[in-house]
Amino acid sequence: AILHAEEVCNRMDALGIGPDGVCFNSLINVYAKSNHPEKSVRSLQVLERMEKRRVAPTSVTYTLLFEACQDDDEFLMNVFESCIEHGLLDEKLQDSFMDYGPACIKERLGGSIPYTWSENANRGPGGMSRNQIKMNMK
Repeated sequence: AILHAEEVCNRMDALGIGPDGVCFNSLINVYAKSNHPEKSVRSLQVLERMEKRRVAPTSVTYTLLFEACQDDDEFLMNVFESCIEHGLLDEKLQDSFMDYGPACIKERLGGSIPYTWSENANRGPGGMSRNQIKMNMK
């Protein structure tokens, strides 16, 4: 499944059709569900590929990255830092990091979190969510 998913993304690149967020998230999901020994590394490489192509990650992306990296505290810390940098820490991710993350992440989540950590958490792959658009129109 991993080779097929990578092949699809690579073929899209070769044809000049840039993979979108759904394609990249699917590839991360394949790694997350696999027993691949380097699934954490490979999943974070997919995130880097997304960023190079200016494909915005979503909370779904970080949920999948959490699943792929949850067995490795160092990689999980990288996922957390990137997630809060993009403002995509939604409630599900907060709970996951609190339940399964390393102590240093739990400590940072222990109090109230800065708004900037979650300001984009409910937007879709194309930008703001419907609720955010409504709020901006008021």
